[in-house]
Amino acid sequence: RHLHVKYELFLLNLDTLRPIVAHLYSSNMGATAKPPEDMLRSLLAMVMCGVFSIDDWVDMMRSQPFYAVISGFEPDPSKGRIPGVGTFFLFIDRLLGLIDNPPRHVRKPRPKSRDTKSQSIKHDDWAFDPSTRYHRFEVVLKEIFYTLFVPKSVELGLIDIANLYVTADSTKLSTYANPHGKRICSCPKGKPCGCKRRYQDISARWGWDSYRECFVYGHSLYELCAYSLDHTVQLPLVISIFDANRHDSVLGLAMMHEAVDKLHLPIKVGTFDKASDALGFYNLGYEHWDVAMVIALNERNKGHFTYPPAKLDEQGIPYCVADEPMLYWGHCPDRKRLKWRCPRKAKKGKWDYGLRQTRTAGRERIFLRAMLMAMAQHVQAWAALAARQGSASPQAESAQRTGGDHLDTAA
Repeated sequence: RHLHVKYELFLLNLDTLRPIVAHLYSSNMGATAKPPEDMLRSLLAMVMCGVFSIDDWVDMMRSQPFYAVISGFEPDPSKGRIPGVGTFFLFIDRLLGLIDNPPRHVRKPRPKSRDTKSQSIKHDDWAFDPSTRYHRFEVVLKEIFYTLFVPKSVELGLIDIANLYVTADSTKLSTYANPHGKRICSCPKGKPCGCKRRYQDISARWGWDSYRECFVYGHSLYELCAYSLDHTVQLPLVISIFDANRHDSVLGLAMMHEAVDKLHLPIKVGTFDKASDALGFYNLGYEHWDVAMVIALNERNKGHFTYPPAKLDEQGIPYCVADEPMLYWGHCPDRKRLKWRCPRKAKKGKWDYGLRQTRTAGRERIFLRAMLMAMAQHVQAWAALAARQGSASPQAESAQRTGGDHLDTAA
């Protein structure tokens, strides 16, 4: 059932990966490491096969040789050994820069503040430094992404760098860690304690998820996706992870700064949701970045245009603004609503990589999962293009079975 992953990975060339990660290894100490090309290919295969756990993935490779072969490992134990769970986590720690700089886990619990109105603005004296670099855990992954994946998508015409249109949005990702932490002191149980505690995800924050209308303890994942008016493929271009309590208007500024000022991407049009409906954001786009900003109006402001009431037929099917019947798109259990979609957009098949289902704690590891899924989207877009152009029949047929150009990059 995962035969299509084999043909999709055939399109991936990781020859230039080793110079990028060479500084993460020691040349004269320890045992010989597994080739980084095979380790990264195996992680991508795990994501593309819909496996969430590294433990389960290692068991699958050892029990079913097919998964070891598509990863690049020798399934015969006499010729080579399939890496274990610890080897994968060691490789992940290398990519995230956690070998020499392990994350902190111990801190005091934050005091609860009841008087929120009298608090001053936290960043009233803050000024952004344009020379700010990436976080340590982002450096290697983004270099891999912008060296091996994005250039090939540009070369294949999936990303039109001359007429670059981007759309942006964020999603709240809950962490698997406990927000209250774990006591490491000997204070009596059942009584308040201000001693230091151990937190599995020390950088997680509480934030409001406006889509699901609930508070989430975790992080905010923000993406800029490139799209074109000539095809229906949308591919992730810039990815970052932030505190969950940050508003989308602030995150949009940070992402546009990274895309335009750091990466020097020639963005022509930027499309954002109503959370970024702020005059300062418009001015920055037009005056500083020279980008046409297309932002949905915030309906809470007075005097703005609002859509007319939904029109229903006798069976209760809503009609869009073009007076066309919308298509049923499933049930949303957390909001207890039926989902309807525009008939022009409903032709896109949504492939869920299960980012919300992964039991992951830690901003660094959640970011790794998000980057692996972004890389997988690029690889599957290459396979879809090969299917449309009538390439080698096995690859074309497998790409066609996975949805062809009907890719959706919803987080």
